[in-house]
Amino acid sequence: MKDPIGLFEQALSLGPARRGQLSEQYLKGRRKDGAEVLRGPYYVLQWYEDGRKKSRRIPAAEVPRVREELERGRQVAAMLERAEEALWKRLAEPDQKKTARQATGARSFARSRRPASSRRAPST
Repeated sequence: MKDPIGLFEQALSLGPARRGQLSEQYLKGRRKDGAEVLRGPYYVLQWYEDGRKKSRRIPAAEVPRVREELERGRQVAAMLERAEEALWKRLAEPDQKKTARQATGARSFARSRRPASSRRAPST
């Protein structure tokens, strides 16, 4: 199990990261002669914030940087998930491990060897 604090520090050291998805959009248009054409690609970044879907157009020149940030965002999410699992495991562990006591003493031996006639009869 990795140290959760170490995972957080490692996630922070990755650099800029984003959540979301980058999509290409093409828009239909018409030329002056009436022929239909596709314009694009236009790049749109989509993500959720406070339960609402947000989107923003990204200039073509920024697409490589945004893709790298999205990849780092996936790495950060995976690290944070591992850190959360490690924290929950740590919280679920008792402070001291308890071991079952074994019945090896003389009393337990005597109890198991007691003749049936000396055992109590069930009361009805």
